[in-house]
Amino acid sequence: MPLLVAVGSDNPVKVVAVRKAFNRFFDGVEVVGVKVESGVPPQPINEDVIRGAKNRALRALSITKADYSVGIEGGVFGILGNYYCAAYVYILDKGGRQATGMTGWFECPKEIVHRLLMGEELGSIMQGVTGIQDIKRGMGAVGYLTRGAITRTDFYEHAVIMALTGVLGGD
Repeated sequence: MPLLVAVGSDNPVKVVAVRKAFNRFFDGVEVVGVKVESGVPPQPINEDVIRGAKNRALRALSITKADYSVGIEGGVFGILGNYYCAAYVYILDKGGRQATGMTGWFECPKEIVHRLLMGEELGSIMQGVTGIQDIKRGMGAVGYLTRGAITRTDFYEHAVIMALTGVLGGD
């Protein structure tokens, strides 16, 4: 029977990133995306990013009874007057163990920080700036701003691997 992993999102980028990360450590992984509410504003800032990831993992696990659930929440973190885009990952297993990880951080373009702080979602802003429809379900801001050097899938996969270190514990 395959290991069942539920992702607290139906965004294909998140589902693929989780599948790639778990396949590095386990054989026979089935990953399913589950549309759940994050319980935080559409553009989470600071602690809301962390709360959103946790809520997504908890809700996905309660719906699916999977072996593992993963919540990924992208957002903005303010530090010393600068704002950075990053995503937080929360992994929960059916035994109650939990672990977290993060993506790399990149400085949010100054021309859009004000709009983010007013509650506009980064994906919507980037769609307007780039003209790319539904960019958040594809390359995302990180893919666009790095000219594809780092895909959104790679960005999330790395963070899931970082969170898995807390679940695997050297196993």
